[in-house]
Parts: sequence; structure tokens; C-alpha cells
Amino acid sequence: MGWKADTRRRCLGAVFLLAALGMLLAGETVLRNRLGRVSFLVFWLVCFLFTCLALLVAFLDLTVIHRRTREEQRALFEDALKGIVRRPGTGRNSETSSPGLSRSPGAEANSGSQFP
Repeated sequence: MGWKADTRRRCLGAVFLLAALGMLLAGETVLRNRLGRVSFLVFWLVCFLFTCLALLVAFLDLTVIHRRTREEQRALFEDALKGIVRRPGTGRNSETSSPGLSRSPGAEANSGSQFP
């Protein structure tokens, strides 16, 4: 998957949208009084079909972009986690061993916090 598939999908959606727009313009101007009952119905059903296909391609593009964004965010998060180097003595348990960071059991209650 790459930009080539994205470009192809977006061009296909643009073609469907332009076909629907062209049929709309032709149906409202040139062919307005020239179509019979059955041909009128078929013409507008085909126009509706092109519109639905354009919407379908747009939703497909949306899901592909959403999935790709999620994968890139996950990869970025994993790279950030890999960038954190854990050395001995720098973990969570070393907070109490660092000077100035030791906490007594009642330190949270005396900190002036509004929340328990």
C-alpha cells in the first residue's frame, strides 16, 4: 500500500463524481424534455449509482486513512517507548532512594491538596 493506491482510489472517486455531475447537468439542461418515461428513470438511476459509487470510494478512502493514521501513531508511541532507556536505579522504586524525593506516609495529607 502506498501513494499509488491512494492516487488511484481518489482518481476513481473523482471520475465517479464528475460522471454524476455531468449527468446531472445534462439531465437538467439538454435532456430535460427529450427523455421518455423508462429512459428518464434509467438515466437518473445511473446518475444515482455514480453518486453512490463516489460516496463509497470516499468512505473507503476515509477508512484507509484512519487505519494508516492509527498504525503511524502506534509506531510513534512504540518508538518513543524504545527511546526511554531504563538504567538500574532509575525505575519507579528508586524515588524513595533519591535525596529530596523521599516521602513520608502522611506527606500527601499535609501537602495542602484539596483532594483526599
